[in-house]
Amino acid sequence: MERVLRKVVILGANGAMGAGAGEVFAAADIPTVLLARTAEKARAGRQRAEQMAKSESLGRFLGTGSYDDLEREVADADLVFEAVSEELELKRGFFERIDACRRPGAIVATVSSGLSIAGMCAGRSEGFRRHFLGIHLFNPPNVILGCELIPHAGTDPAVSAFVADLLIRRTGRELIRTSDTPAFCGNRVGFRVLNECAQLAEEHDPAYVDALIGPHTGRAMAPLRTIDFVGWDVHRAIVDNLHRHTDDEAHARFALPAGMARGLERGLLGDKSEAGGFFKKGEALDLASGTHRPAPAAALPEVAARM
Repeated sequence: MERVLRKVVILGANGAMGAGAGEVFAAADIPTVLLARTAEKARAGRQRAEQMAKSESLGRFLGTGSYDDLEREVADADLVFEAVSEELELKRGFFERIDACRRPGAIVATVSSGLSIAGMCAGRSEGFRRHFLGIHLFNPPNVILGCELIPHAGTDPAVSAFVADLLIRRTGRELIRTSDTPAFCGNRVGFRVLNECAQLAEEHDPAYVDALIGPHTGRAMAPLRTIDFVGWDVHRAIVDNLHRHTDDEAHARFALPAGMARGLERGLLGDKSEAGGFFKKGEALDLASGTHRPAPAAALPEVAARM
């Protein structure tokens, strides 16, 4: 059967990855519907996608709606792209709804950065499982072209081939094919570095850690500021999953720092919360006391002098 891609539906449109995925598909001239908890949040996601593309004209490819519209919008979708919070049971609940209304042959993908692909579709219909895989866009997808394609053992190889061609030829992604293992490839490496830096921030000022392992090393964004951008809750979900399901030489580096655990209890989520994260309005977090204080102008003078 020759496949065409006439419509994409994105769940979680108000999040950074949902809006970013909307920008990616709409920029490829693919009609895309953004769904969120409310229509207002979906419209905010469309505005965010337009800002990412620096083009209001992108909006002509972007429709919006709430999860009340899910069954109607999914019924004629060729690709359903799930980008809700990194919580297994939350995702599985949406997949149950999608399974009941998707048309035969429709592809369902998750943007999960490390949860089990097979686990997410367990218990779903055979048709759903054969058409289910992971498309992990690297964040932010409008800037970073890297993308992981993750089939599970039951994914139809023809579906994987079609999605790979879509990502490479139509959306311009640099594709990494990986297996269904904890955190796949990118986050297995990337979050080991991020979490180790978060562990070091328990001993050293976050501004010092970011200056030491920051832009001068070639990173687009310093590690602790990356955690703030990604979100502390998302970071915890990824490293907890790795710590629970792996047992190699890096195991201890995936233990969430105690200071971050305490901060999460107080509502520190990073950039998406008023409470901030490692940084907030020019201040850096003291993990021991849980308070923010002015960050030094040059956290690492010996490095700043060489830049």
